[in-house]
Amino acid sequence: MRKILMYICSGMMCFTILVVMVCLGSCSLLSGNGKVAFTDDSNQKADARLKQVIDAINNKDGETFKNMFSKQALSGADDFDGNWNVLLSYIQGNIQSWKSTGAYGGGETIDGNNHTKETDSFYIVTTTNSQEYRIAIYETTVDTVHPDNVGIYSFCIINSKDYSDSEHDYGGDRRLGISIGRMQFIGDAIAQKSDAHLEQVMNAINNKDEEAFKNMFSKQALSEDDNFDGNWNALLNYIQGNLRWTSTGAYGDGKDINAEKKEVDTTCTAMGDEEYRITVYAVTSDAANPDNIGIYSFCIIRSNDDPYPGVIYWGDSKTGINIGLK
Repeated sequence: MRKILMYICSGMMCFTILVVMVCLGSCSLLSGNGKVAFTDDSNQKADARLKQVIDAINNKDGETFKNMFSKQALSGADDFDGNWNVLLSYIQGNIQSWKSTGAYGGGETIDGNNHTKETDSFYIVTTTNSQEYRIAIYETTVDTVHPDNVGIYSFCIINSKDYSDSEHDYGGDRRLGISIGRMQFIGDAIAQKSDAHLEQVMNAINNKDEEAFKNMFSKQALSEDDNFDGNWNALLNYIQGNLRWTSTGAYGDGKDINAEKKEVDTTCTAMGDEEYRITVYAVTSDAANPDNIGIYSFCIIRSNDDPYPGVIYWGDSKTGINIGLK
């Protein structure tokens, strides 16, 4: 869209052209909540996508639902088919109505012939059983560089009764694949404990203290990892320089947060000679099996190697030390 003010000099064959604003491609404006709101037809496309999602869920059509996701997301998602079955059990009744709470630009880049674009859309839906759910859909709509990225990469849902933040859209955790009401940002008190734990992890790495690092892992995790020492040496070779870290969130399992077994997943970025993204999975209490208490998975990747830089890095959460892409 181009708005041009043109002034005609009276008595002269001259024109002064003042270009007020030029928007290329899909126009967007910064909304009051700090997100980038669309001014093109991306909102309508996001709503159309939601209708496809609802039809697939109501019809229990897993194949159609799965085909809406990008190849890259499906390759990195944890148990997509299993989570689809959990989703069908989680939603009580058929979805009969919905309303949008916003569709925003998750990022758009145009560089010559290279074009990438993302959409983040948020909804409230109601079922025939009078249950209300909040949904967040994260989708790459254009990627001329990596076509396998095109499609939904994260579908997040939570029952509204389990979501207490009335001031903000439910955003879920952006975990690849299907995320069902399970990850919630935890309170400041627990987050501070997570930060203290993360500081111990970083100190052990920077000091090359394998014994201290190993002692933070649960007995159960260590019994399942048959190459912990080898992976520790690989970790030291992978990290260049001492790490200075910044927390990007601490999350708890929404289903178990008040139960006897509790888990906290802590994420951060760390800067050495290069930037890294790290996630630490830890069980903080387990009355039934105390051997589970402690870290069970440490995941790290160079930021430049992460195919989803705009999404929280979760790694693959396999037991032990996980380095780079798997």
